[in-house]
Amino acid sequence: MASAKELTELTQKITTEELITFLNDVVRRPDGVSGDAMKCAICQADEWMLSPYPGDNTRPVVVSHPIPFSQNQALWYFPMNCRNCGHTVFFDALTVTRAISERRES
Repeated sequence: MASAKELTELTQKITTEELITFLNDVVRRPDGVSGDAMKCAICQADEWMLSPYPGDNTRPVVVSHPIPFSQNQALWYFPMNCRNCGHTVFFDALTVTRAISERRES
């Protein structure tokens, strides 16, 4: 298993294509339904977007959320936004990076 530093570096190298593949594989769809079946919890639309990393359209943006009462510590997320209303779903970057790293190795 990769160290925390290695995972941080790997997270920064995840491509938008890899993230889309991961999300398409993990999103649960009703039997017989294909495509973008994940519905927005707010408006029920099923069109989602990933924002590109500033200056590099091949990578998704990563956002951080500070951990209270800890110095310089934060959790990282890949946000996915509803194209209709802007509702945002956050995917834990550590979980995603581990899964994508395992796929790269296999």
